[in-house]
Amino acid sequence: MNRFFETAQHASLYAQARPDYPDALFQKIFDYMGTSRMPPRGAALDVACGTGMSTRRLAAYFERVVGTDISENMVKEARSVENPHNVTFEVDDASSFPVEDESLDLVTIANGAHWLDKERFYAETVRTLTPNGVLAMYGYGRPRLSCPQQPGSTVFDEFSEMIDFFMNKPSWPPATADCFDKYRNYELPFPEWIRDDTLTIVCDWPLTHVLEYAGSIGGVQSFIRDKPEQKDILVRFGEKFVQALPDPSEGLDSVVRIAWDVFLLMGRKPSAP
Repeated sequence: MNRFFETAQHASLYAQARPDYPDALFQKIFDYMGTSRMPPRGAALDVACGTGMSTRRLAAYFERVVGTDISENMVKEARSVENPHNVTFEVDDASSFPVEDESLDLVTIANGAHWLDKERFYAETVRTLTPNGVLAMYGYGRPRLSCPQQPGSTVFDEFSEMIDFFMNKPSWPPATADCFDKYRNYELPFPEWIRDDTLTIVCDWPLTHVLEYAGSIGGVQSFIRDKPEQKDILVRFGEKFVQALPDPSEGLDSVVRIAWDVFLLMGRKPSAP
């Protein structure tokens, strides 16, 4: 498993800066499972859980929810907030899930499958899901920036230029391209699986938040780690964003719109013969 989210500072920034997934995404998962109108049952595992944002969303539907991540600092961050009583977090590298065979009704992974050995992850998913259990892999693609409050802004172009700048550096992890491409070439390990691309995350954020989000991206962190003389590079990009606004008077407090297309892959383990 690749490791890009190790430090306590990065874990804290990740928790603060990343967008949350819409309720409709989890509703699609629960509808696919057939659990939307049922009381809590069984167990769910959220792999590569990060700071637990998605893990907690499962609590109302399952008797037990476990979130796992390879990063000790991510798990510490997940444990640092008040969690539902049935949610726990463990450090685990996803090569061997810390649960028994056929003990899970749901396995989820949000924006994380591209970091894993997929064949090993799929093998563990097959091992631990109950018959008819569900695997849900989801995430969001390349972000887009706009400024509807200021027509004529070129901030979209400046933001795209920033993303391209980092993507073209050796420090940018190739696996991130899979995520930005919304797992177009991924297939789930079951005969029955579907793909849903109907949802979008839209946030109106000040430019300060946009830059914090950019700083939480693994490839950006890697670039700054490898080139400490460039530690202020996001500040310089922020200045360019401000100058791209027709009215730059509010500086980095200027509100812009950032959006991501959400992708969701769901598959069902076949029932026992």
